[in-house]
Amino acid sequence: MNSNQIPNNFYPDFLNSISEYVLILNKKLQVQWINNSFKSISNFKENEIINNYCYKIFSTELSPCKECSALKCFSTGEVQFSKKCLLNPNQQNVKFFPYLFENLEVKSIIAISSQNYPSINNQNYSRYLAIKAEIWKTAAEKELSKEDLIKKLLEIIGRSLNLSRASFFETNEGSNECECKIQWCSSGYESYIGDKFPLGFVLEVYSEINSDILILTKEKIPPKFSNILFPYLKSHNIQSILIILFSVNPFAFFSFSDCNKERKWDNEEILLLKELIKIISLKAEQIKTQTEKKLLENRLRHAKMLEAIGQLAGGIAHDFNNALGAISGYAEMILQKLPATESKLQKYATAILTSATKASDLTAQLLSFARRGRFNKLTSDIHKIISNTAPILEHVLNEKVKLIINLNAEIPLFFGDPAQIQDVILNLAMNANDAMPDGGTLTITTKIINNLDEKILMVFKEAEPVPYIVLEVKDTGKGMDENTRLKLFEPYFSTKDFATSSGLSLAGIYGIIKSHNGHIEVESELNKGTTITVFLPVDVKVLSNKKNTDNNLYNSDSNINIGIIENDDSVRMLYKEMLSTKGYNIKEFTNAQEAIEYFHNNPNDINLFIIDYIMKESGGKECFNQLKKINPSIRAIIASGYNLNGELNNFSSYGINAILYKPFTIETLLSTISQALK
Repeated sequence: MNSNQIPNNFYPDFLNSISEYVLILNKKLQVQWINNSFKSISNFKENEIINNYCYKIFSTELSPCKECSALKCFSTGEVQFSKKCLLNPNQQNVKFFPYLFENLEVKSIIAISSQNYPSINNQNYSRYLAIKAEIWKTAAEKELSKEDLIKKLLEIIGRSLNLSRASFFETNEGSNECECKIQWCSSGYESYIGDKFPLGFVLEVYSEINSDILILTKEKIPPKFSNILFPYLKSHNIQSILIILFSVNPFAFFSFSDCNKERKWDNEEILLLKELIKIISLKAEQIKTQTEKKLLENRLRHAKMLEAIGQLAGGIAHDFNNALGAISGYAEMILQKLPATESKLQKYATAILTSATKASDLTAQLLSFARRGRFNKLTSDIHKIISNTAPILEHVLNEKVKLIINLNAEIPLFFGDPAQIQDVILNLAMNANDAMPDGGTLTITTKIINNLDEKILMVFKEAEPVPYIVLEVKDTGKGMDENTRLKLFEPYFSTKDFATSSGLSLAGIYGIIKSHNGHIEVESELNKGTTITVFLPVDVKVLSNKKNTDNNLYNSDSNINIGIIENDDSVRMLYKEMLSTKGYNIKEFTNAQEAIEYFHNNPNDINLFIIDYIMKESGGKECFNQLKKINPSIRAIIASGYNLNGELNNFSSYGINAILYKPFTIETLLSTISQALK
C-alpha cells in the first residue's frame, strides 16, 4: 500500500467488517488496497491485484474503460456512479467516492461494489448507498469519541429517514435504570435526555421478544408491557417506535421513533440501522483499544520521566552530601576542640551541625526518590508492619473514617527496610484520610500474586520472576482526574495546599518502592475514590540478619597508613583532620590516576584506601580494580553520597571491605575503618 496515497483518516477496520466489496485506487487507477469481502470472493491473489491496474484486472483492457467513472471522480472530486461492476458487469453497481487530502487534492478514490439485496428496490438503492457512505465517512473520523460518534450517526439516520427522534439508552454503573444519554430530535430540542426505564422492565421486554429488534406502535403494545410503554409513547406523542439492542453488559439500546405516522419500516431502513449499530460497536472497541494504548504510553513516558528525574536527583544529592559532609564534619570537630568555657561558640557550632543534619534528611528524601537512599535490608513481615501501624492510624485518622484491614498474603515476607515500608503505609493512609474530610472507608489489603499483569510488565521492565506481595490502600474519597494522577510522583507535587503539604509526598514513596525492586500503581476517578497498589517481591529465603560489631572504635595503630582518594578538597581535608587526630597516617590523592601511579611504585605503603565512588576521571569501582591488580590483598572502603545497594550488591565479592555513606560523623568513619581493617 502506498502510504502517500492513503488518506490520514483511512479506517481499514470498518471497511474490512462490511459485506460490500471495497477497493482504493490511485490516480493511475492502480489498486492500492482491498477489503476482506473482496478477498473472499476474488479469484485473484492479493499480490496479483495490489499495484495492478483495475482495467487490466477486471476488463483485460490495455487502457481505462470508455467514460471511466473512476477518472471522472478524480477530475471532478464528486461521487460517481457506474452500472458496471468491477467483478461482474451483470451483477451490481459501483460507486466511487473521492478522498480529499489537506490541500483538497483528490489523490485516491474508494470504489464500493455492493452485494445483491433483492429486497431493496432499485429506486431506493442509490439513497441507501448515499446514507451508508455518509455513515462510513463519519465513522472514519479518528478524533471522535464514542459519544460524539453516536450523536452524529443518530443525526444522519434521523435526518435521512425523516424520523422524529433517535435516542441512545444506557445503564448507569450501579444503577437499576436505563437512561437516555444521547438524542437527536428533528425539532432541535433534547428535552427527552434523561428519560429512564427500569432495567428489570427492559430485560423482561428483551427476553420476551427474543430478538434484537422490536417494532411497536401506540396501538400495538403487548398487554404485559402496556402499563409502562403506553404512557411513555403517549406523553411523547410517539406513533411508532423501533428498538434495537446494542449491548447486554452494560445493557444499552437504540430507539428510533416517529411522531407523525405509524411507520412501516422497510428492509432498506432496517439494514441501515444494523449497519449503524455495527459501526458504533466497532468504533467503541477501537476507542477502548486506543485509550488503553494511550494510557500505557503515558505510563511509559511517566516512568521514563521519573527515572530521568531520579538520576538527576541522585547526582545532585551526591555533590550536596560532599558539601554537607564538610560542614557537619568540621562543626563536629569544632565542638570537640572547644573548651567548655566557650559556650557561645559551642552554641553556634551546634546550630551549624543541627542545620546540616536537617539538610542531610532532605537529601535522604531526594535519594529515596532517586532509588539510591540508604536503608537496612532484612527479611521483613509486611503483616507485622501493618499490625504495628494500625494503632497509630486509629489515633490520627479522622474519626469519621472507618479503617478496614484484610491481611490475606500467604507469604508476607519481603527483603527490605521495615521502617521505610511503614513510612510508605503511613503516608498512603494519611493521604487517603485527607481525601475524605467528610468521612469514608480506608481499606488496607494484602494478597499474593504469582504473575504480574502484562500492562504492569510493560512499564515495570525490571520485574523479577517471583511472586509479589500486593499491598492495596483504597479510599472512598474525592479521587482525582487523569492529569493529576500522572503528576503524583513528581518531586514536590501535592494535591494539598502549599501550607499543608510537606516533603516529597508520593515522590519519596515512589523511590522507596523502586529501591525495594517493587512497583506502584494508582487508579483514581473524581468522586469515586483512589486505590494505590504496591507490588513487593516476596523474599522466599530465610536470611540471617546478625552482624558482628566492634565496640573498640577509637583504638588506632600509628603504623596504619590510609590513602584518601577524593577529588573534593573540603571532604579530603576533613578525612585528614578527623583521622590524623586519631593516630592514622594519611596520604591524600586528588584523583584515581594519581593514587594508582603512587601505589604502583609503593605497593606495600598503604594499608587501606578510602575511595570516592564518583570521580570525574574514573569511578571508585574501576579505581579499586586497578589498585587490586597491583596488590590483590589491598583493603578498601568505597565512600558515596547515595545508596550503592543496586550497584554494589554483595560488595564483599568485589573485595571491597566496607561502604561509607556521606555525610558521616567521626564515630561512623572510625567504625567503618575498624570494620574494614578486621
